[in-house]
Amino acid sequence: MLKAQEDIEKHTDIRFTFEEISEFSRSVEKLVFTIHKNKKTVIESDNTNNDTENENESGKENKWHDEIKSFGVSQSVLENQILAEFEEEFVKQTLKFCKDYFKTTSVKQKS
Repeated sequence: MLKAQEDIEKHTDIRFTFEEISEFSRSVEKLVFTIHKNKKTVIESDNTNNDTENENESGKENKWHDEIKSFGVSQSVLENQILAEFEEEFVKQTLKFCKDYFKTTSVKQKS
């Protein structure tokens, strides 16, 4: 299993497999990805620095909603897709994981 597959399966609610397709030559021409729901739905996180627990409920909700929207997610997608499909605590854990990940990882844009 590739490192990316392991990390995605370990830290998210999905996992994937892929198949290399070589129809006319010996080199790989296509990749077919299959994405599966992962049985593991809890994201490992460090809860020692959870500053949102000390805020009042309405301010707390607005803060993490705004943080999700800062990743480019619209209010409509947040309400109709994310919050409709996932538990609030899972969304908060995922948000925390993403914020922590992007603090330590530089993202390079392909030119």
